[in-house]
Amino acid sequence: MGVTVSACYIFLAIVLGPALIEFGLDPIGSHLFILYWGMISYITPPVALAAVAAAVIAKSGAMETAFLAMRLGSIKFILPFIIVLTPSLILRGEPDAIVISISTCIIAVILMSAGFEGYLYGIGKLQWPSRITLLIAAGGFIYTDKYSYMAAAVLLTITYGANLFLRRTRAAASLPGA
Repeated sequence: MGVTVSACYIFLAIVLGPALIEFGLDPIGSHLFILYWGMISYITPPVALAAVAAAVIAKSGAMETAFLAMRLGSIKFILPFIIVLTPSLILRGEPDAIVISISTCIIAVILMSAGFEGYLYGIGKLQWPSRITLLIAAGGFIYTDKYSYMAAAVLLTITYGANLFLRRTRAAASLPGA
């Protein structure tokens, strides 16, 4: 929108807030959703106020920086939907459901970031098949079902193990005398 976050939030809260709440969504979750989407304008081209300011500081191209900011912040495009559709993430519900939701959401965010950026801690650079697999596993952790969690955990274990094996095999092959 190209305005401050507070003005954007007020406008969207007036226009969109009642519709989301009438749709049956949690009022606090709905307003967090609105606030998040209002802030996304700071990294989304063509406005991308924060990215343009960063480009001036870095002496780089404004649109190039805006698209990089959008790619680095790509998780922000999915996270508001997770928050509004999973009330336990805003600490509403049973304590065990809250702990499980927060834990799986943290794992999903890490996996989505790894899938979008192509880098996983302990592994390093990832190839496209692994990135896609991690994104699918992240989707499994987002969907609140125990079978989905188990399938995602198995997929994550297989992907992580295969990449760790490939990394060690490449390292051993590159040793002198191998």
